[in-house]
Amino acid sequence: MPAQPHDLAALALGRPSGTAVPDGAPGTSAGGGGGGVRSTRHSAATAAPTRFSITRVTSTMRSTPSTRTRTSSPTRTGVAAFARSPLTRTWPARQAAAARARVRVRRAAHTQRSTRVEAGFGRHASTLRRSYGCPMTRRPTTAPPVVAITGGYVVPVTSAAIEGGTVLITDGRITAVGADVAVPDGATVVDATGRWVLPGFVEAHGHVGIHEEGEGVAGNDTNEMTSPNTAAVRAIDAINIDDEGFRDALEGGVTSIVVKPGSGNPIGGQSVAIKSWGGRTIDEQVISDAVSVKSALGENPKRVYAEKKQLPSTRLGTALIIREAFTKAQHYREARAAGIRKGEPFAPDLTMEVLARVLDGELVWDQHTHRHDDIATAVRLADEFGYRLVINHGTEAHKIADVLAERDIPVIFGPMFTSRSKVELRDRAIGHLATLAAAGVRVAITTDHPVVPINFLVHQATLAVKEGLPRQTALEALTVNPATFLGLDERVGSLQPGRDGDVVVWSGDPLDVHSRAELVLIDGVPVYSWDAAASAGRVVERAERFAG
Repeated sequence: MPAQPHDLAALALGRPSGTAVPDGAPGTSAGGGGGGVRSTRHSAATAAPTRFSITRVTSTMRSTPSTRTRTSSPTRTGVAAFARSPLTRTWPARQAAAARARVRVRRAAHTQRSTRVEAGFGRHASTLRRSYGCPMTRRPTTAPPVVAITGGYVVPVTSAAIEGGTVLITDGRITAVGADVAVPDGATVVDATGRWVLPGFVEAHGHVGIHEEGEGVAGNDTNEMTSPNTAAVRAIDAINIDDEGFRDALEGGVTSIVVKPGSGNPIGGQSVAIKSWGGRTIDEQVISDAVSVKSALGENPKRVYAEKKQLPSTRLGTALIIREAFTKAQHYREARAAGIRKGEPFAPDLTMEVLARVLDGELVWDQHTHRHDDIATAVRLADEFGYRLVINHGTEAHKIADVLAERDIPVIFGPMFTSRSKVELRDRAIGHLATLAAAGVRVAITTDHPVVPINFLVHQATLAVKEGLPRQTALEALTVNPATFLGLDERVGSLQPGRDGDVVVWSGDPLDVHSRAELVLIDGVPVYSWDAAASAGRVVERAERFAG
């Protein structure tokens, strides 16, 4: 007999299968419609009311074309029960293994160099290994189940959308995306008919966990403002996994976050790319710890150190700090190489090691800058030292959009929902993002959380579309673009085989403000669901995931 539809909230909360979907729930004709920039052809509001169903396939393997008729009697599995099962408590180990494999690929040249370097460090080599590139041990676990999300309007972002498509996730990785995908026996099937299915969004510039919400000074570890150059500090060492911002991220469909130090110092420290949920510790959520170094130009470092009456108190001084640091790093590399050639011990300098990795191209230089003249300084410094530059914020980047486009320097734009709170923001406008994109600049969007709540990331994209940004560019700016800028695109940012199973099922077009994330999976594991009856989201907490 055909599979019976079941309400997602009922499944998530373990209610009986016959629980009705209340009138006005997302995805029904009463509550999902209207407004925004939704494409009416694929709108959940204009389609017949549907109910989410989650089933387990028990018949022989078969394909799932866009119009499907099931002839078996699948066994229903609730989202919450599925998320708490032993099979789903597997992703930390698998994710760690995948992360280590990716780091090995990205650091091939660096690893060869580091081997030679450590030979010269002598007794200091262990210090260097502890600080860089030595992954933490993860507990051994078994593989998660196979998950098939079927029948939805699938938007891979990097390829054409698919009506009635299927996304197959095996062992936490996407293994197939298409209109006619074979679903293996034993798979847990999520019926997304009438919904939109997209990759999880990527927040390219946030302070979640290091600038905690509602915690005041006690929860703010964003800036180590005791020295203008703190390249050696790492954001991961200050992240509180229980910051409420992580739950907000799930509500907004954000599954990956690049957490960065703040902009109080000319050189602020190292960022880290993490999943927004799922680990016992933050280390079990790491995508990559080799992402970028945060730097700042403009008002912020100038104000901080002018108040201390020390260098830098001007834009001239800020540029000097950065220029001197990289000049010293160049000499450091030369001295280190000479020591290795001579077989002499060489004491590592953690600050210089980080800057050497920037010079080697291993780490991106994330440049906080708003004004066009500061952006020009950022480009000038990048030309001098040859590092990979990504502009962060770019409030006036539209004024030199042609320069950025010619050099293929990307811009992480935002936050947009702010007032003109300081001089360098007085030319702030959401429409500037469309201007940048039209000039050929590759763009991403940021909330700079907690400046703007991270769950508003998609709403910023919606307003950018209203102001002229092409909707495809807007989706790319939330997904594949930030992943590409920061070297994460082999893991996240699109729906294609080989990528992590970070998938979000939306009630409709996510660029419509009436749509909401109804189901969020990270590595194929449900971590968030929308309970329409309670009109509230439900996060699978760590106590549930790791119980037993």
